[in-house]
Amino acid sequence: MTIQEVFDKIDGFSEEERVEVLPKLVKLFCPVSQKSLVEFQNMWNPDKPFNEFVEAQNKVFKDCIKLETSDVGDIVRETLGLTKLEMTMEV
Repeated sequence: MTIQEVFDKIDGFSEEERVEVLPKLVKLFCPVSQKSLVEFQNMWNPDKPFNEFVEAQNKVFKDCIKLETSDVGDIVRETLGLTKLEMTMEV
């Protein structure tokens, strides 16, 4: 599955797809995006329904993908010694 496919389909992922794909995607992210995901999870109110968590987390993943594949993301990744993240990359 490509990053573009994850971006397009994440809102419809089953729990099994989330468990299989999202950890692999996180490994491709730079530390800035990884930290954003951790901070989101740490700040989430666990009393809210799980489906709201999934929806909000999907948005964070999409925002991270947008940032990582942007011109600014290219600069950040290059500065960190990482290769450019492209939507056609396999997860």
